[in-house]
Amino acid sequence: MAGDITINKPAALRTDVAELTVRPAELMEPLTPIGPQSIEIQDQPKPAQNLKYLEGLRGLAAIVVALQHVYYHTLWDTNLTGWQAKFAIALGWLFPGRSAVAVFIVLSGYLLMRPVVREGTGQIPGGTWAYIRRRARRILPPYYASLLFSIALILLIPALRGPVSPEWVDAGPAFGNKNPALGAQDLAAHLLLVHNLSWKWASKIDPPMWTIATEWQIYFLFPLILLPVWRRLGSAGSVAVGLGIGLGFFFLTGKGHAAAPWLLGLFAMGSAAAAARPPDLPRRTAQMIGWLAAILLAISSVISFESAFGMLRFLTVEGLPGLWPCLWAFDIVVGASTACFLVFAAASKASDRPHLLVRWLSSRPLVHVGVASYSLYLIHDPILAAMKLGLDRMQLGPWAQFGAMLTVGGIIVAVATWLFHIVFERPFMAAARVHAAET
Repeated sequence: MAGDITINKPAALRTDVAELTVRPAELMEPLTPIGPQSIEIQDQPKPAQNLKYLEGLRGLAAIVVALQHVYYHTLWDTNLTGWQAKFAIALGWLFPGRSAVAVFIVLSGYLLMRPVVREGTGQIPGGTWAYIRRRARRILPPYYASLLFSIALILLIPALRGPVSPEWVDAGPAFGNKNPALGAQDLAAHLLLVHNLSWKWASKIDPPMWTIATEWQIYFLFPLILLPVWRRLGSAGSVAVGLGIGLGFFFLTGKGHAAAPWLLGLFAMGSAAAAARPPDLPRRTAQMIGWLAAILLAISSVISFESAFGMLRFLTVEGLPGLWPCLWAFDIVVGASTACFLVFAAASKASDRPHLLVRWLSSRPLVHVGVASYSLYLIHDPILAAMKLGLDRMQLGPWAQFGAMLTVGGIIVAVATWLFHIVFERPFMAAARVHAAET
């Protein structure tokens, strides 16, 4: 499944995760959710171009999510053996879609907190209800349009109502004829954005959409819980409370894995990164934070790589699936790495010569993808599932399907994403964010 940016030109530019979500879901002021989503930032004193690296980061996260789903549709749980099986596992490690969701959520927290920090009062500019209206206007129209798109595709292609691939196992049965009442529950849960609260609903219709629901719910908890705690206890207290609420609910009830409630803590990490006022940090401090981001990223990469090959005996003997109960810890490491990187990148951007990585994230192609990342996150999976059916009918092997989905499928998804973005997302975006991709 993260935010939009609203920026003032030297006087008046506006730019609008899941909202990492997601992403995807600010840049989505995201997600996205989650996933890959959007957030608006008010009264940004620097021009939109100075925040292009955030668009690029969100675009990169959305691409990673889409690549992971290509992998799940074609190479995951196949009959490959020997070196081919090991190579396929290694490819799966290269597409850490779960990490991208964490990036979307942290981005949302970062971008939604920026206007609060600038305001200097600890309050959201314009008030809570104006903030909720902005979030709703930005997130909901594309979400409901994509929901309708997915439902229409499932109804038009009967084969999508059954398992298509490991990525598309639960989506279609919601519309089966065996239990119409269950299908009505699935639809109602998605319409109310509560489908992440139960495994019965979370992966139905369009599996990545669970992050949109999680980020949408976090939007309400931000002014209700995180901001009041931040005003009293600071950033450390806000992060501790966010993680405490999420992990406490998960461990005490044994439920909530579908919603990943600990992502509230990752959102607070993004907020803490914004509250650190990165451009004002000493250069040496910013560099140390950058190294910490790299170390945390390396730790998460090693964990995911080793577990993918079933080598993490001290954690699990079941390989990557065995890490599922510990997913909260993995998300926290990735979230902390992302928050540290955002501090480093903002400080670097304010310097005379930004870091190479910041300049790369500001590149035109990534920024273009970032602007449309919410649309990409919302519609790519049902398109890939439909394409998987066609590739199966052609009786292509796993590697041929993977190559076809990367090339032909990539073109189809790119065109569909841009059309969807123009019609259903762009009208609800702030003008400055659109302008950022055109300059």
